[in-house]
Formats: sequence, structure tokens, C-alpha cells
Amino acid sequence: MQLDPAVARTKKPVLIGVDGGASGFRAHEIVVRETPSGARFALGAHTATEHVEPVSGFVPEVLDRQREQAAAAQFEFTNEERALQGRWIHAASRAIWRVAVLSGSDTLRVGVCAPGLKTGDGRGIELSLHGPRIPDFVDALEQSLVLDGLNLSEPIERVVSDGLACAHGEELAEAGLFVDIRHGYYIGGGSGVAEAYKLDGRILAADELEPRIQKAWQIRADDGRSFETLLSASGINRDFGCDAEADEDGAPFPEVAAHAGDKRALDLFRARALRLAEFCAARLVAIHESRGLVLDRIVIGQRLGQLFLDPGLEACFAKPAREALASRLLATAPPDVREAWVVQGELGRRRLMGSPLRAAAALGALALAVAVGSD
Repeated sequence: MQLDPAVARTKKPVLIGVDGGASGFRAHEIVVRETPSGARFALGAHTATEHVEPVSGFVPEVLDRQREQAAAAQFEFTNEERALQGRWIHAASRAIWRVAVLSGSDTLRVGVCAPGLKTGDGRGIELSLHGPRIPDFVDALEQSLVLDGLNLSEPIERVVSDGLACAHGEELAEAGLFVDIRHGYYIGGGSGVAEAYKLDGRILAADELEPRIQKAWQIRADDGRSFETLLSASGINRDFGCDAEADEDGAPFPEVAAHAGDKRALDLFRARALRLAEFCAARLVAIHESRGLVLDRIVIGQRLGQLFLDPGLEACFAKPAREALASRLLATAPPDVREAWVVQGELGRRRLMGSPLRAAAALGALALAVAVGSD
């Protein structure tokens, strides 16, 4: 496919939000609608997904070593990490190119999010738990887009965290679950765990909290494993014995097996429901202790949110999670948290909610790019 130059010249820049991670990059055309309550962001007609093929033998550098290299600005990449860097850039660029072709425009405005700790200028990834470090991410992506014959109406200012992008998506999307609340917490589960907050009406990344609250990967559950391992979709898949995509034997995903009544899958989701409740209760208490606030809502997003909303998993996942959270809050939460969240022994309505907004990260990434570009 090629862009028709005559058509492209008549088009306004197409807005594209990109959600990236270990499994791949998804690019979405975004449209902005003016409403009485302000600008709202929604998906346009076109979307594209490019999977990232794993690199055999790639293992992320231990975190302490990553920090040492980042502090010295002297990164040491294995051949496997360099190969995976290239695959990430190629997947992101290709997904954007495909949306541009579908939209008929060669001029773009792009916002990108990806997991990992960003460089000081926000244009690269210097620490990563699951994927490669790419300190020159934005530069490499912009160069790839130019080589593909695309024009950026504005430079890509930075790559933002997936948690922050998701929270902004929930705040600015037409059906977002942060729109009607003042204090909220977002947890998304995919390859890892994405987190962000809305406090006093302001969206904050986890690293922006003062005082700091430990992240999901830093906190151990009752069984000794990190909550990132327990609540990421990839962690659930691994515990069931399948990879992020599918294993070589074609074993079903745990949700497929649970739908069919597989006892092992049902037990796995019941166990994860208890861990989700344990983690959410800890978050509610931590925010109350550090800020004196009672959260209005916890939003569960990304793939974890889809599982939470799955009607076929209601009895083994969402329902026991709500019941366990109510029990924990009754037993351990401060009185004002308990009174706000538990009504007649049951979790209050619209307190713990799965997000149907699968493209929240792309919507938020684009919204942040537009906001930065207009400063």
C-alpha cells in the first residue's frame, strides 16, 4: 500500500496514539470532539497492531546493574537486547505507518507510551523490567517514520509511561472511568503492571507521589511473590502454563479453560481474585495514611480489566474479588475508608470497576502529546 500524494496533501494531520509493550505496539487513529465539559478523545476509524517477536536468549539486565549504567550514562547492551531494541522500534513505526496509510495522510501528530523508567528528557527508556532499554527511543522512532515517507506535524516530545497514559485516557475519553471522580487509582495488567493516580482532580504517575508509595513490583503478597507477578496478565498466563501469545502445544489461555469449566483455571482465577483484593485494600490504606484521602474508585484496566469484566469469569474472579475486598476493608481499613467503600457488608457500587476502554493508553498518550505541543 502507498499513500496517494494528492489525497495526503488535502488531509489535516492524522492524530495517532500508540500503546507499546513487550508483546507489541498498537496504533490507533484518534479523534477529538468538543463537548460541553471540554475536549473528549475517542477512537477513529483505523487501528493497527504489530507484534514483537521475542528474541531467543534475551534476559533483562538485573535492575541494580541497569541503575548503575543509567546513572553513568554508559549502557552495556547484549546482542540480544540490541536485537530486541530494533524489533520494538520496527513494530512501533510499522503500526503508525499502517494507520497513516489507512487514513490517507502522510502527515501525523503522534503520542507514544511504553513501560519502563524514562530518561531525564523523557525521550528514551533507561530501565526496563520486561523489555529492552532504548535510551534513544524517540529519536530512533522519528528517524524510522521519516524513512517510511511520513511527516510529523510536531516532534514527538517524549515517550510516556503506560500507567500515566491509561489514567489520562480514563480522564479524557468519552467513556472514561476517571471522568466523574476526584480521587482514584488505576491498575492495569498486561506484560507487567501499570499504575497511576488521580488525586484532588490531578493525574499523577506513581513516581510523582510525595510521599512515595511502593509500586506493585516492589510489594510482596502473602505468598511472597510480587503483585506485579500476580496481577499481570502475563503472570496469570505463565502460572497456567501458556505464553503471552500461545504455547507450542496450542494450550488454551486460562480464561478459555475457565469458560469450559476447567478446575485448575477456575482455581487460578479465584486465587488471583484474593490477591487483587489484598492489593487494592493495601492501596486504599496507603493513600489514606499518606495523603488523608479516601479514594472514590479503583479502575482495573488493560488485559486484567478485560478479564475482570468477562461475564464468564464473574463467578470466579470479579465477584470473589469484590467480596474479599469488602471483607478486608471491614477488618483492616480506617473507619472513613470502610464506611465509604462497604455498604451493609458489601462493596459499594462503582467502587471497584473494570475498564472497557481497551485503548485508554493510546488515547492518553495522544492527549498528552497534544497538551505538550500546545504549551
